[in-house]
Amino acid sequence: MITTPAAADRFRLALLILLIGQMFVYYDTAYKTIPNINLYLLANLVLIVLALIPWRPVAHLLWLLVWPLGALARSDWILRPTQSDVFWATSQGVDFLLHGHNPYTQVYTWVYQHQPGIQNYPAYSYFPGSLFAEIPFYLLGNVRWGLGLADLGTALLIYLLARDTLTVWSARALAAGWLLFVPAFQVPLRLGALDFLLLFWITLTVWLYHRGWVVASALAAATAFSTKQYGFLFAVPWGILLLQPLLTALAAAWQAGKRGAALLIAAVPRRLWLPPLAAAGFAVLLVVPLALLSPKAFIDATIANHLGYLPDPMLGTPQWNQSIAAQVVALGGLSLTAAGRIAGAIFLPLLMLVLIIATLRTRTAADALRWAALAAGVTLAFNNVQTQFFYWRLPLLLFLLYYLVAQIPVGLLRHNPPAPEG
Repeated sequence: MITTPAAADRFRLALLILLIGQMFVYYDTAYKTIPNINLYLLANLVLIVLALIPWRPVAHLLWLLVWPLGALARSDWILRPTQSDVFWATSQGVDFLLHGHNPYTQVYTWVYQHQPGIQNYPAYSYFPGSLFAEIPFYLLGNVRWGLGLADLGTALLIYLLARDTLTVWSARALAAGWLLFVPAFQVPLRLGALDFLLLFWITLTVWLYHRGWVVASALAAATAFSTKQYGFLFAVPWGILLLQPLLTALAAAWQAGKRGAALLIAAVPRRLWLPPLAAAGFAVLLVVPLALLSPKAFIDATIANHLGYLPDPMLGTPQWNQSIAAQVVALGGLSLTAAGRIAGAIFLPLLMLVLIIATLRTRTAADALRWAALAAGVTLAFNNVQTQFFYWRLPLLLFLLYYLVAQIPVGLLRHNPPAPEG
């Protein structure tokens, strides 16, 4: 890869812009928002000064320093007290799981203890894959360690993927942006939101696929599908990507006269049927056992509960709910009921159109990511339920991964080697 001084200078410029932007954020911040604000300010100032030094080794030093600063920022939010219902529900959900209880039928007393204003918390309202992933961190005393580590892991995977497609310094700039952009993680990490896990599994899926470990990629994708409901926006195009080679091979075998089930199975190589089978099987293993224990409780908590929300601005601030319907309501243009109906009428046909086009047009990993990003953008903009602002990290990440994967020459994909010459 090219690592010219000019590339290192561009990295320093990108980092300098990011750090000065952070200073604007910190300027209007109090201790209750960022507990160690003076430490952050000092660290930012040190990095800004280093970025201005015109000496190439300093760029390497800056790259090393963004990691501990990113870890410090996340640990600050991990360790601070919180009354978040998501944090306490996740913690008690893991506790129920470890004690052999169904987390979808229990009363979440820890939520009521820390948020007395909540009247009827609907049990654990996300898919169970996140509970399994958080077990080791709950045993360590804080499920948010899992979220913070997942976000650091996402930054590392972005760097590893970008390093293979861009210059090394461009890859470092992308990773540094993910590590240091405080507004992207400070609120969701404090809340204990599970989006960090979802984004990590998606990035891991893409990186493993790029490395040629397709079965491992399929297992990571299954974990993404099983972590949070809106993971299906990634699941549908990526599932098509995994299934397409298998369906193509089956169609070719059928046309060749192999009409029996045994003949069809024998005609298809294992490398084609194992990835989609592994993805479907692992997703079923994570979700179905708990769903079958009490199907109604599972559906009520994970689906009906979320569909019951209206596009009103949450917590009294329209910025919190960043869907088009919510903003129209906040501006006084429509009532909650009218905005919800209009958004619902637009959203479902538009999403179905995107998914149909994705089914017909997906041929490569880049295609799957592009259509997944578009489906995510349509969902977050036009749906008639609450869209928290940090959800928008999903289309951002998907589009970033699409851009990186689209730069990879087909011959560099380890599971798709170039054809022999001549």
